[in-house]
Amino acid sequence: MSTPKAKRRKTEKPVHRCGWAGEEPGMVKYHDEEWGVPSHDDKHLFEMLTLEGAQAGLCWATILKKREGYRKAFHNFDIQKVAKMSKASQTQLPPFPCALSLSVSICLSVCLS
Repeated sequence: MSTPKAKRRKTEKPVHRCGWAGEEPGMVKYHDEEWGVPSHDDKHLFEMLTLEGAQAGLCWATILKKREGYRKAFHNFDIQKVAKMSKASQTQLPPFPCALSLSVSICLSVCLS
């Protein structure tokens, strides 16, 4: 009579985080899910390039907290839509508290797209 095999418990590998990720949930999530992960998605790369441009002199945690606001302002980083934004449409965006240097970011993103 054979005995049933014991179920193996899946052991999760310990997560090794860089010190810069800290304890803030947004930074931890970014570190674990995005940072260092190669991306070949144009939309994601455009988003990262825009956010990096907005970061100038600010901490990355600040930018991540304002990410949703940037997504709204930049049509969810749809490159075609951003490229078609006229100067008039750029200035008509409603103000929202999530944007930092929004006019500069919009000009940069329109030029990049």
